[in-house]
Amino acid sequence: MSLLDECFANEFRTLVDKRKSPARGRKQRASGKSAGALDVVPAGGRVRPSNALAFMLEQPFRVDATMTHSLPLGTTGSGDVWLVSLAAKRGRHDVFLYGHDTGSVEHVADSVEAIALALHLSDRDAAPTAAERRMLAGHVVNNDDIDLAWLGKKRFAKTSSPVQRLHERTYDLRSTLNGYGRHLPAPAGKLPARPVPAKALDAMLRAFLRVEDQALDALFVRFAEAPSGLVRDPVSLLRKLLGQRAPATFEGRARLLQAPPKTQPLDAGHGTGPHRSCRRA
Repeated sequence: MSLLDECFANEFRTLVDKRKSPARGRKQRASGKSAGALDVVPAGGRVRPSNALAFMLEQPFRVDATMTHSLPLGTTGSGDVWLVSLAAKRGRHDVFLYGHDTGSVEHVADSVEAIALALHLSDRDAAPTAAERRMLAGHVVNNDDIDLAWLGKKRFAKTSSPVQRLHERTYDLRSTLNGYGRHLPAPAGKLPARPVPAKALDAMLRAFLRVEDQALDALFVRFAEAPSGLVRDPVSLLRKLLGQRAPATFEGRARLLQAPPKTQPLDAGHGTGPHRSCRRA
């Protein structure tokens, strides 16, 4: 919860809570509050209520966010997902746009505050002033989902966030978990001494699916007492599945992960966010 509080503490939280219905004919959607062309995922759609792995597996957008070391900030009407990197640089978290049609992840802002201000300026009646354009230049880029042509073409520094690298690395695993394809994922890479949660989870899921149970047992020992629930919870769930005589085949284990135990979201009365209907077949 601390990162969510940080991400939404300043301009963005004020912007979301006080928005009027979007201009230019866009209708505010019932699934979440609207910020310009952005629908915000409710907190219960982002944060685990019980077992983090089971919660993640319930929705494809959670899988895509979790496995790329990010939080799902929101979605556009086209189905593209806005992601906030969990990695911080000078207290700021990069924002990325995952295009559902291209399958690519684009770096669109160097902080939540910057994208929030850009949304605000683009949606108000008065055009952005020269000072406002200079203030955002190099911090937000124009993209197809939100027209920010007034920003100009100045690009920002290359991000150090691992989101894009993890997006490419986990494509095979995410495709299997989300039911878009069922192909044996590649072996896990060598883990650093202190891996980010997404990498630790990646290693455990690959070992489970590849029926590398000896390697999986070693990972269980390593991560059973991890401080992060995102690393610790998969240990308990995967151990439970193994204890229930999980199939000794990739196909059988993939089916288990595509039908995980259901969890109760924190804000049960408000659904699980814009992608509530994006269920696996």
